[in-house]
Amino acid sequence: GAMTRLHQLCIAVLMATLLGCTPSISRDQSKRLIAASAVLLAHPEGDIPESRWPEVVAHLNPKRVYRNHQGVYICTYEFFVEQQGVFILDPASTFIPGRNGDPSYDVVAAGVFIYRSAG
Repeated sequence: GAMTRLHQLCIAVLMATLLGCTPSISRDQSKRLIAASAVLLAHPEGDIPESRWPEVVAHLNPKRVYRNHQGVYICTYEFFVEQQGVFILDPASTFIPGRNGDPSYDVVAAGVFIYRSAG
């Protein structure tokens, strides 16, 4: 009936909204991110100023980019405490990004992940 269609539409809109926030990275972008990772990982811990972002990072239109002991976080979506974006693992770090924590990490390429944090 009409109720079911409305329900399906609501779910479709909700899914599109959720998926819209999640950054998607092409193979080409992930290759360029890997190429730029050394430059990003060379930064000291803390925020990396926009003037220092490689082109591939700037193309993701991040809200902020910062470095910590785990690697580099390229935050492309921020809503209160929720955060999503791209994470580049520091090869020298003992940190192992996983899917079940918060933040959760999905592998895009070797050392490059999509991360989501519920805050």
